[in-house]
Amino acid sequence: MEKKKAIPLGIEDYKEVKEHCYYVDKTALIKDIVNEPPTSAILFTRPRRFGKSLTLSMLKYFFEISSEDRRPLFIDTAIYEEKELFATYFGKFPVIHLNLKNALGEDKETLLAKTNECIRNEYRRFPFLLESRKISECDKDYIRGVLASAKEGIDYSSSLANLTRFLYLHFDERVIVLIDEYDTPLRYAYENGIYKEVISFFKSLFGEALKSNSHLYYAILTGILQVSKESIFSGLNNLSVNTVLDELMDEGFGFTEEEVDTLLSYYGLEEKKGDFKEWYDGYLFGKAKIYNPLSVLSAIKKGGRMEPYWSNTSERSALYNLIAKDSFDISSLSSILVNKRLDSEIDLAISYLDLDSSSPFLVSYLLATGYLTIEKEIYYDFYTLKLPNKEIESVFEKEIVNRYLPKERASLPSELKEAFLLGEEKKIKFLFENYILSNLSYYDFGNEKAYQVMVLSALSIVLKNYRIKTEVNAGLGRSDIIAYPNSTKNPGLIIETKSLKGRVSSSRLSDSSRKALEQISKMFYIDDFKNTPIKKVILYGISFAFKTVEISKKEIEL
Repeated sequence: MEKKKAIPLGIEDYKEVKEHCYYVDKTALIKDIVNEPPTSAILFTRPRRFGKSLTLSMLKYFFEISSEDRRPLFIDTAIYEEKELFATYFGKFPVIHLNLKNALGEDKETLLAKTNECIRNEYRRFPFLLESRKISECDKDYIRGVLASAKEGIDYSSSLANLTRFLYLHFDERVIVLIDEYDTPLRYAYENGIYKEVISFFKSLFGEALKSNSHLYYAILTGILQVSKESIFSGLNNLSVNTVLDELMDEGFGFTEEEVDTLLSYYGLEEKKGDFKEWYDGYLFGKAKIYNPLSVLSAIKKGGRMEPYWSNTSERSALYNLIAKDSFDISSLSSILVNKRLDSEIDLAISYLDLDSSSPFLVSYLLATGYLTIEKEIYYDFYTLKLPNKEIESVFEKEIVNRYLPKERASLPSELKEAFLLGEEKKIKFLFENYILSNLSYYDFGNEKAYQVMVLSALSIVLKNYRIKTEVNAGLGRSDIIAYPNSTKNPGLIIETKSLKGRVSSSRLSDSSRKALEQISKMFYIDDFKNTPIKKVILYGISFAFKTVEISKKEIEL
């Protein structure tokens, strides 16, 4: 019996995968790349774990001048069949392969030091430059300075551009620059509040290397976001951005259905095709229907076991930290939680600073990071988006649960559901104060909307047989949350939330909750249940202050 090739899980080196593992052929991407005019810079943005790093490694092995014979690595691939193209481009260029996935740090000094180390690692790949007769002693001094990490006065912001010049001088051939995870240090800078302190360095690092660089042949970058509003690539007229919305090269990352079917046949899992489609298909890149490659390979390695494998690798902060922002449109979250889809404007030229102020950018961020995908275009830049598949539905719910419902009380969801449906306001208060609010940081909640998001999220998880809406046009105003039961045996719910700043007296908090309850009556929100078969509605006025809560309740028979 023929031994099956290994599953290339977590392996990002093309040579290792090609020699020892099953490789899903993505070399056709090379043909599209070389059709771009010389000096082009191409930025591919895709969610994490969709094969970007492996593809850049493949490009390095294809284009790079090397003393070893790399032809066998491509003999049975699509690009090898392009005889003229292969002869023209294979092994003809010096290649810089800069990987910034480890350029992390919680402060400016650490982050820039880690970035410089990534650059230094790439310089170490070219020791021959110090022996080259084509490199001046002044330039060799600079190279030694980069390699000697403790040396003062080295301008790392010019190091990438300088390396293209050194390689050009040595080989007398323009250089291909590959930059993997270019936006990782920018994301970490944003999350740690040092974005404005470091952005000028990255503007120089990328700008000098990619803009009007006569030593450059191609630049190919990968990342999750198209960060353009900060002018990182200001004036870079040769930049072409390829996002999940673009049809060109849309099959270059992730697995197509045909590729997954071939994989499953090879590993004897044909009977699982339906399960794989339900769990890991559903992404739309351009016009291509795409499976999550990490999850497909993980499930095959486990003999066809369906699990949310992506949850351990996705950007936790993309959802975890954003949903409590004041700028997040709560109706968008409601649509995602309840309907698994929403309609929204999309702008993938995302500014990290926009995430603090603009809801459309938050939805775009969830699209870019893989939580959402396009279902259809409604009109220009306005789309219906959806959760792609069962895996992401599970991930989305799990991250909401992890955010608000602590694991140490496994019965919390069922207790919370029962308390809301039975009108047990004291029990709801107890559960919120002792198991939800106590689990959160002071910085999680600075506004009323954040508490509203928390209540909405918790109810969406525990009330599976309810249709939940937010910001509902009802009566004379807009109700915060209305929950419609699927069965007339259960009550309808109307919830109005309020928040007070800091720690306040119990009497003041109780007064606030009563006013919230009175608002429901005064604004006739209950009119939304007229002409429905619902027989009972429970009204809740819930007021929060830091980690305390007071609840007022009223039950109405219809």
